[in-house]
Amino acid sequence: MLDRNSARERCREHIELLDLILAGKNVEASRYMARHLEDLGRLKTVARELRG
Repeated sequence: MLDRNSARERCREHIELLDLILAGKNVEASRYMARHLEDLGRLKTVARELRG
């Protein structure tokens, strides 16, 4: 489970991604999304490892 600060950061990232899409910056949005998913994957892996 994410704490409030992490959840707030994820929401900020989603808004930034939407801003890129709405601005027609599809290449930048694609790169941003790939980075976002990589980061989230790492966070989930660490959380899973901490739970045992």
